[in-house]
Amino acid sequence: MKGKFKELKDYADEELLAEIARRSKSKKGLPIKAKCFRCFQEFWIKWNQTTQAHSKKNDYEYWDGKSTKKKICNACLKNLYYNKPVFWNTIKDLKKRKILAGYVSNILG
Repeated sequence: MKGKFKELKDYADEELLAEIARRSKSKKGLPIKAKCFRCFQEFWIKWNQTTQAHSKKNDYEYWDGKSTKKKICNACLKNLYYNKPVFWNTIKDLKKRKILAGYVSNILG
C-alpha cells in the first residue's frame, strides 16, 4: 500500500475495510457494516458491481415491500425462509419468494 494508506497494514481485515471507508470521500464501491434488526449481529453488505449499488439481499424492505430501513443478516434470512407461515405472510411477491428460495438453497445452504 502506498501513500496515505501506508500505515493501514497493521489493521485486521474488517478494521482495514472500516478505516478505508472512514478515510474515503466516496462510499461508492465499498462494503458497509449493518446490524441485523432481529439478532442484532453486525455484518457486512457487499457492493454489487452490476447494479452499482449495495446488495439488496440483506435489505428487509426489499423482501417485505414496506418502507423500512431494517437490515437482516443471512442467518435470520434463512430462518425466515424455513418458517413458512411467517415467510408467506412477509413476502407477498411470488418472484421474490423464488429469489429467496434460490439464495437459501444455493448461497446460504
